[in-house]
Amino acid sequence: MSQQCPPDIGELAERYHLGHLSPAEAAALEEHCLACARCTAELERAGTFVDAMRAASRRLREKKQPAPAVSQTS
Repeated sequence: MSQQCPPDIGELAERYHLGHLSPAEAAALEEHCLACARCTAELERAGTFVDAMRAASRRLREKKQPAPAVSQTS
């Protein structure tokens, strides 16, 4: 990646945090972010967003699980 910022940095940053970039694409983004504060900020924002969505998804899955059966002894 050149010093010019990618036009789709938001999408690229989200794909990075989701693990959807090839190793070469991820390395190029990381290298670019070393010299670009704007893209570094977007990468951090995307990481926060992806983490929040993963946490929300976990909470929803936990709510959908049935409660364990309670055994009654008499």
